[in-house]
Formats: sequence, C-alpha cells, structure tokens
Amino acid sequence: MIEQQTACFICEHRETESGFTTVTLTRDNLAFITRNVPAQVFEICGEAYADARTTTTVLQAADAAPHAGVHVEVRDYVAA
Repeated sequence: MIEQQTACFICEHRETESGFTTVTLTRDNLAFITRNVPAQVFEICGEAYADARTTTTVLQAADAAPHAGVHVEVRDYVAA
C-alpha cells in the first residue's frame, strides 16, 4: 500500500510502500543491529522510516543490550 508522506530528505519524493529495513545503532564499543524492522520505504531511493512505536521498541532493546563483553548484537525485530 502506498502512503503519502512528508518528502524524503534523500530523493524528495513522497510515495512509500510498507516494507522492512535494518537499523544499526552504535554506542561506545557496542554495535546493535535489528533486522526486519517494519517501515515505510521510499520507492525511489530506498530510505526507510519506522513509526514511533517501532522506533521505541528498537531503542528499548538497544538500551538493554550492553552486556559485559558484548561488542556486536544482531536481532530480528519482535514487536512489543
């Protein structure tokens, strides 16, 4: 389903489709990667934007990730 969005900062188009993206966050010595994150993806450039609820879920998981000795963590997205 195509949705009308604010113009993309990359390609300046407005049409997106529902899809998935990978979010990579880094903090100190930790890289936190979440795959299969639901997002609206701009058809032209592939830039993806997750909604507020999805973003909160990813950020909460990243905040809980710093385990002793862990430098890279890769997860599949799981809705809260």
